[in-house]
Amino acid sequence: MLVENGEIEKQETLKDTFNKYLHPDAIDKESKEVYKILGNDTTADIFQFSTDLARDAITKVKPSNLIETASVNSLMRLMSDTGEQPIDTFVRFKNDISLWYQEMKDYGLNESEIEVMEEHLLILNGISESQENIMTITMDKRVAGFSVKDANRLRKIIAKSNRDAVADMKQYFMDSGLKLGNRQEILNYVWNVQVFRQLLYSFSTLHVIPYTLVALQEINLNLHYNPIYWQTACLTVNSGGMDDEEEAIKKQSSNYGKVAASIGEMQERNVKVSLPNINKAGFGFTPDIENNAIIFGLKGLVGVGDDAVHTIIQNRPYTSFSDFLTRLHTTKLLKNGHVVQLIKAGCFDEFDSRINIMKQYVNHTFAPRKNLTLASFNTILQLGNDILPDELSINVRYYRYRQHIYKHSIGKSPDRKTKNRLFLLDNISTEFLYEHFSESCIVDYDENTSLPIVAEWLFEKEYDKKMEVVKEWLTQESTLQLVNDKLYQEEWDNTTKNESMEAGEMSSLSYYYTGHELEHLDTEKYDISNFSELSEEPIPVRDFQYKGQTRHEYQISRLAGTILDKDKNRHTVTILTTDGVVVVKMYAGAYSHYSRQISERGANGKKTVIDKSWFNRGNKALFVGFRRGNQFVLRKYRNTIYQHTIALIDDIDENGDLSLTTERVNMD
Repeated sequence: MLVENGEIEKQETLKDTFNKYLHPDAIDKESKEVYKILGNDTTADIFQFSTDLARDAITKVKPSNLIETASVNSLMRLMSDTGEQPIDTFVRFKNDISLWYQEMKDYGLNESEIEVMEEHLLILNGISESQENIMTITMDKRVAGFSVKDANRLRKIIAKSNRDAVADMKQYFMDSGLKLGNRQEILNYVWNVQVFRQLLYSFSTLHVIPYTLVALQEINLNLHYNPIYWQTACLTVNSGGMDDEEEAIKKQSSNYGKVAASIGEMQERNVKVSLPNINKAGFGFTPDIENNAIIFGLKGLVGVGDDAVHTIIQNRPYTSFSDFLTRLHTTKLLKNGHVVQLIKAGCFDEFDSRINIMKQYVNHTFAPRKNLTLASFNTILQLGNDILPDELSINVRYYRYRQHIYKHSIGKSPDRKTKNRLFLLDNISTEFLYEHFSESCIVDYDENTSLPIVAEWLFEKEYDKKMEVVKEWLTQESTLQLVNDKLYQEEWDNTTKNESMEAGEMSSLSYYYTGHELEHLDTEKYDISNFSELSEEPIPVRDFQYKGQTRHEYQISRLAGTILDKDKNRHTVTILTTDGVVVVKMYAGAYSHYSRQISERGANGKKTVIDKSWFNRGNKALFVGFRRGNQFVLRKYRNTIYQHTIALIDDIDENGDLSLTTERVNMD
């Protein structure tokens, strides 16, 4: 993109281009602007710093140089089972380095020993963050004087988190240091503080420095060129769409959930994602430098597919929606579903309003009835009883009576070639026959039940006479118009699914362009909070004992959002609230309960879905829990006013009132 738009000059080879603009020696690794972008988390999808944990760590530390950034990259992987997390200790020492000196003094280190630690750790704010750093400390003769072999053995124990070997290594470390005449105090400090942190699993400098340099390369792309290029590239990769033909042919499937979450995050960063114009949108996402926006890529559209996208691009330009239909739909190059998704995505907004475009499409596909006969009567009945005059209600009963008895043929009359079936009536149909028909159609009685047997040709004569009034009604022009109006409405409902414009955008684009469906929700009535306004750390309101341990009960809040994505391994769902993108974390059991699709097996052995997964993309729901960092933890307690942690939103009316489902279908 940078080459295509003249931002950088293409060199003789791709490698030469990379070396000139992005080689680690060519990028800016020093300026405050680089680390301001990183520390303020203003850019999405930075390598190794895109997860919630990493983003939380980088914003806490706000590194000011390569070494600090590499330290964050390593320390954020260390997790303590108890007490302060290593990354938090790093931040505390960075903000007040005297606290590190106090830590060493508390361990009894003297001035010369503190100077030894300064040589190894001052640049790291007093925290050993890598395997190699621990190796150099333990090899120092003022500590343990390890050989390279000994230090590497310690590194392997750390790398593999081999706890069985830790005790032996600790004793060897202590003995080695004491033999050199070093004090127990410095040995205790190095092992119990610096080595102990690494036992939780530390990173190698051979990994962390290259990883960090990749992150800085990406920051440089955002610093020296319009960030819209980087954001566009991220969306393209996330959707599986690539610009060059070779990659396009691979037909990577779009990860719509990832696309939705990525776009939501970018919108949260005030990055504009424009609708996919049918004449301008590319296969993947493309930068619109003039408007400082990203044009949504056709590859990212739900339910369209690569082949349809290539067909659209190859046949451009289109002068009107009618021109598009004539060339691609009438010729059956595109299916109905493709066109509907394109309309919902706003691809034709340059030609007319979306509602008018949809009307044009339904007018194009709808085939009105030219005449009506008695054969059309069943179709008419399916349109609703309100279409029929009251005086024809008895004829509806005649029609359905005929359908019923014709299901019970017991043979054919040998004396006739047509309309020769014989029907055995049951008790109910016999009673109806005697009440509304003559007995002239009865040709015999069943010898076992004494119930009448009706001949088709005789019944049809009387039935046809009774239905003459219906035939006459069907020939009226007003009836034809009424039926066509009903059929058109049915076609419209089936095509649009009565979705709002916003819902249509979510189902086709995986994001909202016009506005969030829950914007008009009565937040006060349903006690809905903004995630950004919640305390970043949960607020304890009560302590209780559980299995001999003191636990905290936290203040509970409620969020409302649209499901964007789900992760069965992390037991999370990503939702889009009116406030931005939020990751909701839950226990495995809760995730399984709400995520599963519930089916029942019918008498024919086939499964029928009776309750779809609540975590399907586009579903809207209420979530109960508390905020912890950048995540919302699903939780409720016995005294919580809400009985359920999740409530599915079925509908929201014009007043902002909700129709909710709180229970999954019970199959017990």
